[in-house]
Amino acid sequence: MELNRNIENQKEKVIPISRLRREFNSVIRNIMRGKNNIYAVTRKDKPVVYLVKHELYLEWLDEVEKIQAHIKSLEEMSSD
Repeated sequence: MELNRNIENQKEKVIPISRLRREFNSVIRNIMRGKNNIYAVTRKDKPVVYLVKHELYLEWLDEVEKIQAHIKSLEEMSSD
């Protein structure tokens, strides 16, 4: 089974929540333009939320569905 390894090629930028408040519009523009597809928003140096480009999020959902289907088929094969 061939899975998309797109996550390994993503540009992630860490940004404190205080800075996100000031630069929210710029961050959204950067995500939309593909400059940074993932922002890890931190509070007290710990990630609390991720902002992810919509297309990437949909790709991840598709990958999860493929993995779930693969696991289900393996479970069915092992029960036979």
